[in-house]
Amino acid sequence: MLSRVPADVMQSNTTSVFSMLLGNMLPAIAFSLKFLQWWYSGGHKWVGVGVLPAPPPPSAPPPHPQGARMATSPTHCALCERPHVTPTALQTSGHVFCYTCIHDYVKKNGCCPVTKQPTNETQLIRLFVQS
Repeated sequence: MLSRVPADVMQSNTTSVFSMLLGNMLPAIAFSLKFLQWWYSGGHKWVGVGVLPAPPPPSAPPPHPQGARMATSPTHCALCERPHVTPTALQTSGHVFCYTCIHDYVKKNGCCPVTKQPTNETQLIRLFVQS
C-alpha cells in the first residue's frame, strides 16, 4: 500500500532539493561558462613561444699548439690533407675528418688531432653530405 505524503512536507522537500541543486550547480555552471569564454577567447594559448631566436652555437675550441694544423679548405681532412672521404665529425671539437683517418688517430691517441682534447671512438659522428 502506498501512503500519501502531506502537501506541506512535499513542498518543503522540493524546496530543499531545489535549493541544494541551485546552491551546488550554480557555481559549477558559472565556472563552466567562464572556462568556455576563456578557451574560445584564446586565453589558453602560450604567448611568446617560438618568438625568440635560437642562441648562437658555442665557439670552437682553439687549436692546440702541438696539434695538427687546420685543413686548407673546409672540404679537406686535416690529417691526410685530401678531400673528405666519408666525412666524419669529432663530437668533442666539431672538426671534420675522413672516417678512416680520424678513427685510426683516435683509436691510437685518444684525443682530437687539432685541439688535443681527450675523446674516444664513440664521439665520431658520420656526416651525410649530398652532392
